[in-house]
Amino acid sequence: QKFTTDGTFISQFGQGVLNQPRQLVVHPGTKNLYVVSARDRMIVVFDPRRNEILPFGGEGTGNGRFMGDIRGIDIDNAGHVFVSDDGNHRIQIFNSSGAYLGQFGNAPDSGDAFLTDARGLTVTSDGVVCVADEWDYGLKEYDVAFPAPAAPTVTFKDFLFGTPAAAPGFNSPRGIAVNEKSGAIYAMDWWNQRVEKFGENGAFLTKWGQRGTKTE
Repeated sequence: QKFTTDGTFISQFGQGVLNQPRQLVVHPGTKNLYVVSARDRMIVVFDPRRNEILPFGGEGTGNGRFMGDIRGIDIDNAGHVFVSDDGNHRIQIFNSSGAYLGQFGNAPDSGDAFLTDARGLTVTSDGVVCVADEWDYGLKEYDVAFPAPAAPTVTFKDFLFGTPAAAPGFNSPRGIAVNEKSGAIYAMDWWNQRVEKFGENGAFLTKWGQRGTKTE
């Protein structure tokens, strides 16, 4: 559904096309809308006039395919599309047209870099991909570069937290966002029904939203 910034309903679309939509993101250049159709293990792309342009993905373990429940998607300033693939323990990278470019997070014996259950993700303007790894109880950061015409290069950067609740730990982290100006990290602690805020270095700052508790 589409609304104005003050919450007024404008329109809706996707019925008959989307099957359990989870997340979405707007392409910074084309303004096309990339929507996760989780049950179909697909990404469906709509233009600004709500016309379906293309789907890509599908169920499977090969390159460009997904298993499990897709929960995270984001697009960098160059138009590279990052999608979490929790069933295959990885993040996959595509171009704007849905062509597969690369993947990371699923290398055996890679220690903290391995994604146990990738959920939400966000990409910063300097090429850092931050992923909520639900059952590793933390946030994982990767530096991703695109040395054209070669495949993307990925370097594991940091593992924040890695402990269950209480704060600053998580129990099922899912959504995530980064304030580009301050570097602050916001993450959804799904099981504990709250949002947690951290500094750019991962230091816990505050939490709020938990039912029956006061905002801090």
